[in-house]
Amino acid sequence: MILFVALLFFALPMLAGGVVRLLQPDAKWLRLLLSFSGAFLLGIVFLHMLPELYEEEGAVIGAWVLGGFLLQVVLEFFSQGIEHGHMHVHGSGRSALPWVTLASLCLHSFTEGMPFADAAVASNMPFLLGVVLHKMPMAIALATVLQRAGSSSMAGWSMLALFALAAPAGILAGHLAGD
Repeated sequence: MILFVALLFFALPMLAGGVVRLLQPDAKWLRLLLSFSGAFLLGIVFLHMLPELYEEEGAVIGAWVLGGFLLQVVLEFFSQGIEHGHMHVHGSGRSALPWVTLASLCLHSFTEGMPFADAAVASNMPFLLGVVLHKMPMAIALATVLQRAGSSSMAGWSMLALFALAAPAGILAGHLAGD
């Protein structure tokens, strides 16, 4: 199951890149999917996962939750909110935006992948569905930013592949970190 999840996390962003190249998706649709997937994930985390973690791990889990929240705030600052559908790429030419966006989304994806190293989490279909629904619009937003920034096709696919590898790398890191 874990290998399937890793392959899914790699294949879907690459598919999303193809969607951007072929269809030029509507920004309104992207924002709606991001809103739904974010709300779906928050519901799963707050109603299902956090209560179990507090029961098993005690109060120390609160520090990890706070750390994760602060990490998300920092990532959103550097990605300029692209993971939430806010894309502001002006003109073409060389810009640091694609690289900063790529780095912050890769870190975001890496941390999303880490819990899936646990077989129990990997087989949690609602959580998996929430992350998959969240990952697709992120990949579409990244591919759109890369395209609007004037990245060559090869550079765009390479950066998208790097993003696609981040979640499987997070799964591997979670596995190596162990229990």
